[in-house]
Amino acid sequence: MLFQWIMGLVALAALIIFLLSDKWTSKSRHSSYYEQVKKPQGKEPRLANLPDASKHDKFYSKLNAR
Repeated sequence: MLFQWIMGLVALAALIIFLLSDKWTSKSRHSSYYEQVKKPQGKEPRLANLPDASKHDKFYSKLNAR
């Protein structure tokens, strides 16, 4: 019975250490590295260059008609 209690405590301690080490090693969202990667300096936002799709409206309206 004592062995089972010891093994239970060891397993619980291992779980706590595992969860805490995962928290300690994770990157903080408020770190300067995260902010720099999220918004790189010197880059402009990309604008989508989409062609005018209205010339295909007649074709697609025929497909959708029943």
